[in-house]
Amino acid sequence: MKILFAGTGFKFAANKLIEKIDEINNKIDYNERLELIFQDSSRSLLSQIEGISVIIPTMEKIDESIIKKGSNSKLKLIQQFGVGLEGVDIDSATKYKIYVANAQDSNAITLAESVFFLMLSLSKRSNLISKAFKKRQLGSPVSTELYNKTLGIIGLGRSGTEIAKRAIAFGMKVIAIKKTPNPELAHKLKLDFLGTADNLDYILKNSDFITLNLPANEETINLIDIKQFEMMEKKPYIINVARGPIIKKEALISALERNLIKGIALDVYWNEPPDPKDDLFTKFDNVITTPHIGGTSVESVMRMADIVVHNILAISKGKVQSLKNIVNKF
Repeated sequence: MKILFAGTGFKFAANKLIEKIDEINNKIDYNERLELIFQDSSRSLLSQIEGISVIIPTMEKIDESIIKKGSNSKLKLIQQFGVGLEGVDIDSATKYKIYVANAQDSNAITLAESVFFLMLSLSKRSNLISKAFKKRQLGSPVSTELYNKTLGIIGLGRSGTEIAKRAIAFGMKVIAIKKTPNPELAHKLKLDFLGTADNLDYILKNSDFITLNLPANEETINLIDIKQFEMMEKKPYIINVARGPIIKKEALISALERNLIKGIALDVYWNEPPDPKDDLFTKFDNVITTPHIGGTSVESVMRMADIVVHNILAISKGKVQSLKNIVNKF
């Protein structure tokens, strides 16, 4: 059975998957072995789908043309090595009876730790630290404490919950919104406020730091536009480890130019990989960037690999009832 690992990034994840599949192949008959294939970046993904049973999209777009061609061959499963599925046409996959799955909950802890790395980088003004050191300037830049600040969490899912736990340990006040708020969760996490999407304005107006932790879909794309930036009375720092298009790029640039926010940390972008020469990344000292590593750690990749391999084996053995984290039904 052939598995196609799409895209050219995420080498560490790819290597761990190679190790896992090699372990399996050493224990099974030759004619049952799994064959992991990597996308040839010089050719279209569509031209490489023939004979593939499982495709791992990473950041590649899986549209109806790929799904239709795969369904006419051997494609049974689109398995994300991670959580985000906004690049997969799930409706088409359902139409052609192809399962779609992710590795949900595998990277929540890593993501929460990354948010705090970025939050501290912003508050400590890490972009300026090396410059000050090289200029032999002592006592600058001056940082801001997290203690007693208000953290607004937009999207209190698994990763948002892990962020809230750590924020409380830092002595922060935590306010949050989620699709279906649970009063018991608010009490358990010691939140100062937990509302719904209708309370977004409250989060924007009252937060010193804002972290975005929600998927990109019709409801959330361009959720943060210039109107929302103008509501941010405390000129917060913003951390986006979710998806780039949740923030309207042009509005972000305007907000930075008008000092509507103190700064922003980005791990995700509008086009990936992003162009490091983009004005957004070169013009402002208060923009911190990382290359989509927020959910990636040794531990999270191992958890993802376990889920991915479990589902690959389920497909190879025809045991679709044991598939994990399926997001579509037919």
